[in-house]
Amino acid sequence: MATPPTLLPPYSALYPTTRSPRVRSLRPITDPHAVLNRDVEASGSDGLERLAASRASPKTRDLVIIATNEHNVEVAANCVANLAAVGIDYYILLANKQSICQRVQGRLACVWSSLLEPYRQRLRDANAGGMQMLWLVRQIYASRLAVLGFNPLVLDSDSILFHNPFDVIATHLPGYQFYVMADNSGTWSSINCGTYYLKGVDPRGTLIRAWTNFERRAFAVLNTSRPFPVTTTNGRPEPLLVWENTLLDWTFAGARAHSGDP
Repeated sequence: MATPPTLLPPYSALYPTTRSPRVRSLRPITDPHAVLNRDVEASGSDGLERLAASRASPKTRDLVIIATNEHNVEVAANCVANLAAVGIDYYILLANKQSICQRVQGRLACVWSSLLEPYRQRLRDANAGGMQMLWLVRQIYASRLAVLGFNPLVLDSDSILFHNPFDVIATHLPGYQFYVMADNSGTWSSINCGTYYLKGVDPRGTLIRAWTNFERRAFAVLNTSRPFPVTTTNGRPEPLLVWENTLLDWTFAGARAHSGDP
């Protein structure tokens, strides 16, 4: 007998019908394991794992990753408050500068990373800035967290949640390893690299190889002195070569073209 198709709730059921009068006050952040307000890369070879173990849900190992630069701290803080409003307090704020974490210390769970700092000038040569570097870092960390057995939810800071996404997924879409928002920010795959969830990923499986190959490709582009190709429109270096969506699209395209090997 055929299994009936999964019935998802209509969009109208997921959106509020009235404005909520609730005001959510964020609790002060405690750091009993001394993993916050520091450079993840300077915290030892197990720094990322210790950070995740301290901040992830102890029951589900879910962990939300929100990235921000100095211009979007207030937006990121609103995103954290939004998470709290739907019952989620297991997150990390990944900043591009130490000064951001100093600014929000005790109020937001903040860390920064020097992972790609040696390539800052290389990124500038590619007509890319600090935010592009931060986006690359969040993809690399999401991959490494999935391999370590955590379930990262990458969430753009300007996202708005009306319900706990983990509850919605558990109720209506259980059994998958990759949940992603599709829109026109990507290329052929339509994957939005700023909003996705990796859950229970096999660390040796085909899916996670897309992200480990993302890291390999990113370092291959950055760790070379070869000049970047220029665009045909303005003659400037092509930043798409270090854009997270493009790199991840390439890995998925490779998986399709080479029978599972990205």
